[in-house]
Amino acid sequence: MKSIQATIALGCNPGYFHNNVYKCSDFYLDFQKITEEYAEQTGKYISFVVIPATVMYKKEWGCPESGENVFYLQAVMNPVFDKDIEEWKDRVISIVGYLKEKFQQTTVTITFTEADVVYLK
Repeated sequence: MKSIQATIALGCNPGYFHNNVYKCSDFYLDFQKITEEYAEQTGKYISFVVIPATVMYKKEWGCPESGENVFYLQAVMNPVFDKDIEEWKDRVISIVGYLKEKFQQTTVTITFTEADVVYLK
């Protein structure tokens, strides 16, 4: 089935020029709490695969030594449950914007790509 996938790199330390002081082990609990809080407020929920990662950029731009701790988020629209791609994209953008604010991030990039989905039951 034709569908769409979203990929996001979300930092867990506010701003730049930090030394990865946030305890990344807390991220999973915080992430789940924040997404459930958002769902309660809006009725909107997206399931994500959450993968720890490191982003490397220039140290003079604020990158910590050995890179910045981030989490790579992946979400795929399941066309069995969601029929409107644009509505799903809007929901992803809204939820990621909420996460951006809660984790005090300066910027977050979302990439949408086409995907072929096989849903096995």
